[in-house]
Amino acid sequence: MRAPPAVLSMATPLPSAAADPGWEDAAVLPVVERGDRLLGVLRQSTLRRALAQIEGGEREAGEATVVGVLARGYWDAVTGLAEAGLALLPAIKPVLPEQR
Repeated sequence: MRAPPAVLSMATPLPSAAADPGWEDAAVLPVVERGDRLLGVLRQSTLRRALAQIEGGEREAGEATVVGVLARGYWDAVTGLAEAGLALLPAIKPVLPEQR
């Protein structure tokens, strides 16, 4: 194992994270909270997409941090899994009042 070229704090604003020199040596950087506890990793491509969405006005100001991007990615993954699970359920016929 090697030490990462840089570590991003969860509270780092996205423009500051994009300007981090660690991206010169890596396409993925770890994101940590207080006490250097690992929260996850951020891909440079994901960061670029998030910045483009912010510039387009599609994101709220509260999501303009690294942890906001991670939270949004987590939520997208969870909702995607839930939707996929629901799609696998068998279809049922509705029960009409006169059939009771």
